[in-house]
Amino acid sequence: MSDPSSVHQFLRSESWLQRFEDEILAAAKALANNCRGIQLEDQGGDSHVLRGEVKGERVVISFWPSGPGWEIESHCSCELGR
Repeated sequence: MSDPSSVHQFLRSESWLQRFEDEILAAAKALANNCRGIQLEDQGGDSHVLRGEVKGERVVISFWPSGPGWEIESHCSCELGR
């Protein structure tokens, strides 16, 4: 199981932002203050899921260790995430 502090460090580092196109980041920036019900779930092993809601849309971000860093996959019920 991964060290919880490394999960939190990864999420706070903002290094995961490089995985998104500038257009998506710009659109999402306006939504950042509208996050509600954020929950971090341990999926067993080293996998984790971050779930929440942004302006009534469901957001799910899955991540797992890969080499020295993390792989990340996201889904959103919004227009940007489809």
